[in-house]
Amino acid sequence: MPRFRRVIAMLCLVIAATLFGAVSHAVRSGPAGVTAQGEGARVLVPHVARLHTPPVLWTGTTDAGKPMMFHVSADGSEWSDYQITIKYFAPGCNFRGVLDMSNAGPGAISDGQFGYDDTMFAFSGVLDSGTTAHGTYSIQGIPVAISLPSPPYVCYASVSASGTSTASRP
Repeated sequence: MPRFRRVIAMLCLVIAATLFGAVSHAVRSGPAGVTAQGEGARVLVPHVARLHTPPVLWTGTTDAGKPMMFHVSADGSEWSDYQITIKYFAPGCNFRGVLDMSNAGPGAISDGQFGYDDTMFAFSGVLDSGTTAHGTYSIQGIPVAISLPSPPYVCYASVSASGTSTASRP
């Protein structure tokens, strides 16, 4: 047990020395001292790290009543993390379901408009104001495997769907 206590004491000493060094460096690298009124003391103010403004979350629904969301950078120049739940119908399987589609981005926003398009998933949006947006989405030929309760137990299909969405921000 004494060896364990020595290790802990040494670790605490190293942590304290590290913290003291970091604080001393911050004070030394601060801006020029300011003289306190009525006293000859100097007050040193350390640099404060600039805070990163997080992106704004926009949430909404599709025309089918399913959720969707995306982020917009604080300066309004980029979208990211676009996510949408899409209802579909697979006629060969006689099955209705939902797909969660997403694209991490980021992508540019120009004149309040943004979008993404590949061969299977596409969306576009317009930021109508500082708090509302609308858009469209589509999926084309997305392969799905649907579990069935009886033989053949699995039905494979290629599904397509499209619709509109609306969103707002807090």
